[in-house]
Amino acid sequence: MSTEKEKQTREIYDSRSYEWLEYSGGKDRACFWQEEMSSFLDHLGQGKKVLEVGCGPATDGKYLLGGGCRDVVSIDYSSGMLKMAREILPPASGRPDLCQMDAYHLGFSPESFDGFWATAVFVHLADPEVSLNEIHRVLKPAGYGLISVKEGQGERIDQRTGYYFHDYPGSGPGNFPSILSETGFQVVESGVRQYPGRNWLTYLVQKK
Repeated sequence: MSTEKEKQTREIYDSRSYEWLEYSGGKDRACFWQEEMSSFLDHLGQGKKVLEVGCGPATDGKYLLGGGCRDVVSIDYSSGMLKMAREILPPASGRPDLCQMDAYHLGFSPESFDGFWATAVFVHLADPEVSLNEIHRVLKPAGYGLISVKEGQGERIDQRTGYYFHDYPGSGPGNFPSILSETGFQVVESGVRQYPGRNWLTYLVQKK
């Protein structure tokens, strides 16, 4: 069940999706996670089916298809984000399949996907264990995934945007690798992306 802070964040995304797209580089933006995507695809292999969790405009999903994935299903809880994705990525462009769905309740059968892509989504989840358990359920054995979270300590509301954020320390109590281990994932690679204001922590993971 989503918290009030999570619901408020979804409502902001619904109403300001185009503002967010402009701020993040526009519809033709390059893949911010190009290095991480390259490693993910190398481990995953060609011709695989991938679930993109918290897709936003689904531009990453388009790049995953272009990188050799057979099929990409992109989900987001924001109707505004999905409306925008459908406009900027028409079907003829090689757009991934788009579904409105939240990360806590994945409407897919067990072991439906070879891999998953979840950049900048766990930053908005109050209970990451619930989502990770769902992802673990729909992922095939030994499947790979890529996750990014923001470095910090605990929950906050961004004063500029009003978004709810859940940050994680790079080490020590409450670090994200410990949560991954508890929910059935092992970290294959980890990294830190320097970013103004708050660093991104990245994790290439594999289902145990």
